Order: sequence, then structure tokens, then C-alpha cells
Amino acid sequence: MYSGSVRSGRTLVIGLVFGGALVVGAGACADRAPKKSAAGGGASGFCATTRPPGMARDLDVARCLSSPLSNRPTAPQAHSVVLYLDHSGSIQGFLDPNFPTTPTSFRSVIDKLIVGLTPALAYAYGSSLQKFPPTLGVIGNKSFYSDHDTRMEDALRLVEADTQLSSNHVIVGDGRRGDPNAADGQFTTMREAALKWVDHGGTFAVAASMIPFKTVATDPSGCRAPSVVDQQCPLYAFAFIANGDELRILGALGLVFENLYAWPAAPIPGAALSVQATAPAAGLNFNPVWAQASDSTPIARTQGPKPTTSRIKASVRVADEPGEVLSLYRKLLVGDGTRSQLQAKSLDVASRASAWSPIDNSGSVIAREPDPASVSITTHGENSPKSIVRFDLMPAGEPTWLSSFDAKDAKELLRTYGLGRLFEGFRQRALSDTTPMARVYFVVN
Repeated sequence: MYSGSVRSGRTLVIGLVFGGALVVGAGACADRAPKKSAAGGGASGFCATTRPPGMARDLDVARCLSSPLSNRPTAPQAHSVVLYLDHSGSIQGFLDPNFPTTPTSFRSVIDKLIVGLTPALAYAYGSSLQKFPPTLGVIGNKSFYSDHDTRMEDALRLVEADTQLSSNHVIVGDGRRGDPNAADGQFTTMREAALKWVDHGGTFAVAASMIPFKTVATDPSGCRAPSVVDQQCPLYAFAFIANGDELRILGALGLVFENLYAWPAAPIPGAALSVQATAPAAGLNFNPVWAQASDSTPIARTQGPKPTTSRIKASVRVADEPGEVLSLYRKLLVGDGTRSQLQAKSLDVASRASAWSPIDNSGSVIAREPDPASVSITTHGENSPKSIVRFDLMPAGEPTWLSSFDAKDAKELLRTYGLGRLFEGFRQRALSDTTPMARVYFVVN
């Protein structure tokens, strides 16, 4: 089942509950103490090993110098869910009169969302807020969507009134307004509400999908692409998530929507990550799981007998295994835009007390790639000094999928005008946010 998380400073720590035991991903025990090396070196103390120079000694020191990304999770919390649904006339276009049962049809999407969220209270927003029973029999009926306005601001006022973050609030709709000034106002109001929510300890998330749609001729503000036979239009869920419910709500959204984004970005447990070689290089040996940190974060090893100018390209991914939790982590890692950071230390027992030094791409044995989740690595040969490199993916503040949904101007008929304004505050916060979303290590020389 999906379950909880806890915030420590600016870090959102995700955990899972299986049969009452709290863990941080497949095969990782969250409450274990930092491992000691065979000679007594500990992750929370000093790096010491009596092993002679060689691989065994290198493994001891690498495990000691690597540190988990996240602190130990605590028990999750469960808050009620308040659902807000746009019931303006433009939504009628999502309700195919043939009642298809395909996974991407509106009725299927909204039914899965209701089951996943189990809302305790639901409001329809349009020209005013109206309570309604959140059942498919109501919201799957085309006549339910008959209002002539889309005042999402009314829903946002109820969100802002929840200053104690006592509930989760999920707003579902197409995000469209009949006037660009109203659209700008809607998304800037949501942005301010989201920033306040985050400042109080919550998480803000956006889920988005392209859903089959038929143009509503009587609704001039609705989505339309007249030249497309199998037309699809954007549908969104804007979620204000209470502290402790992050994984549960994000999991429910991730099962329904194609694209997902969260701020603060949810760190991916080390046990859920893998390092993959995407381009081989002559003269280089690559071991993606040479060692593991105390939380099972991968420590990869790249080496070669002689100096070489050829490079191997390695990428950080969520482990390629089945499961709803790993699927959620994939959507988060792919959906949240990131920037990369490389820092290094000498692979030496004395390096425990020293600071990590930033790596300049110029002339370095390891270098960032245009894809933030990738690096390229070469070697100076087996006799050159060894380093341990910490590779962090930092949140960039906006979704990777934004350009596919954000309209370039108010005349666009398909994409959503004003959506990009929603993320401006997060873009600026990301400039100074130093909390990694994912971390792995490389040992190189």
C-alpha cells in the first residue's frame, strides 16, 4: 500500500508500510544503524580499515564516505481528502456518449481517482461552489457539467483557509478560462496558495494527462483541435497534500495520470535507484553495483588499466522492476525537471572530515551530460589516485512535460494558457534549494 513520509528541514522523506514494517524501498531496512566496516569504520564516525591496499580496502572506504540521502521515515499520517471538480460546460467534451471503458476515458480516469482518493467531501466549482456526492453516477453524467463559468478561485479560498493542513485538497479540471486575464489570475492565485501551503509543511503536486475529447461547439473557451479526428485535450489534478500523506496522494494521482510533478521534490530512496551504462567505451570496465551505501544507494565503479580518452555514459534511473511504488518513483524522477551536481573526495580514510569539492567538467575524469541524469566517465589509468564522486540530481522547479501543456499565447486552442505562471515561484526557489532528489556514487581514477 502507499503510505507516509516525514519532512526533515527541507527534505521530504518517503517510506512505505508493508505489514506494519517501515522500509525505504525494495531490500532496504530503514531503521538499521549505519553499517560498520570489517575493521570498525562507521558511517557516523571515522573511516578506518586495517585491510591492505586493494579492492577490499577501497570498498570499506567507499561505504564509509557515502552517506544516505534521507533520514529515517516515521509513521505516516492519514488526512481526509476534499475533492473539487470543474462542472462547467467545457468538461462535457470529455464525456463520450458511447461510454467507452478504455483506461484513458474520462469516466475511467475519474472513477479510479475517486477510488484512490476516497474523498470525504466534494465540491463542484463553476459560478459558485456546490457540494455533491462523489460517485460515478453523478460525475459520469454529462448533464452535471452545465455551468457557464469556472471560478477555481472559490476552491482555492477553501484551500487557503485550511492553515493547519488538516485535509488534502485535490482540484480537478481542464484549467481553461474564457479570458486570458482570468487565466493569469487563476494560476497566479493558485501559485500563491501553493507556496503558502509548502511553507506550512505541505506538498503541492500537479498531475496531467491528454484525455479523449470532442469539441463542445457551444463553449467558446473549451479545448478544440478541429483538424484532429481522435482529439485529446488536457485534464489536470492540482493537489495540496498534507504532511504525512505525500506517498498516498501521489500514488493515487500517479495511477491515473500520465504526468506528475511535486514540490518539494520527493527524494527517491537509494534502494529504488540503479545506474545504467548507456554507451560502452573501449578500455573501460564499468560495474554499476560495485558497492552500496548504508541505505542501499548504488556505488558504481569505472576503471581501466591505461589512460583513455574514450568515455562511458552512465545514467541514473529508477530500478527497472515491476511494482506500483517504483512506477510512482519513475514518474516523479521523469516528471520533475532536474539539474545535476558533481562533487568529489579522495578515496582515502582521511577524507571523512573534508568537504566535498565541486567538479568542473573541464578535463575531469567524470563530466555532466546534457541529460541531467547522465554523466560521462573516462580514466587516467590504474595508477592514478582514486576518488569517490557524489552525483546529485537537484530539482529545477518546473515539470519536464510543461511545454507539452503550456500555451504559447492566449490564442491557442489546445494547450492551456497561463499554466506556466503556476511554476514561477518554484523555479526561483529551486535556484537556492540544495535538497537532492536522487543521489548515487561513482568511484573513479
